[in-house]
Amino acid sequence: AAEPLADIVEPQLAYRLRVPSDWKEAPKPVKTHLHEALLASPDGRGVKIGITVDPVKIDSLEAFGTLQQVTDRVLAVEAGRDGVNRVDLRATAAQGADVESGTPSYYTIEYATDSSRGKKVYCCKYCITARKLYVLQAQAKQDAFDGDEAVRSQLRAVVESFTVGA
Repeated sequence: AAEPLADIVEPQLAYRLRVPSDWKEAPKPVKTHLHEALLASPDGRGVKIGITVDPVKIDSLEAFGTLQQVTDRVLAVEAGRDGVNRVDLRATAAQGADVESGTPSYYTIEYATDSSRGKKVYCCKYCITARKLYVLQAQAKQDAFDGDEAVRSQLRAVVESFTVGA
């Protein structure tokens, strides 16, 4: 049976998402962003999410680049990390802004890394609104993600549920 879901709402930064209710906060000792929230699944399969918010000088994702340009930048940053041997793009998607409803645009990028810390799959969702960059990064160990449909669908559902705005 699927875990009951819990809504996480951050009213000051106007984001929300749904995660399994048994996920626990897993804060980092050092904060490096305006806002950080980290949650981990208790099942030991490396399933966790992080939400970061940082100020930026632009008003939209499109001002930063196309989906392809942003994907190229994200993968280049990952490939340049210490201990990373390989980065493989798996999927991308863009969701356009809806001016009438005030909904910002989103880019979703899914990729796998092979590094000295193991093989992992990341599902990331990006948004810029009100001069803030919102990043949701969901990750799982690659064997858990590729080998278990429940892990894949759970992570993708969390990413899909992430919205920013009133």
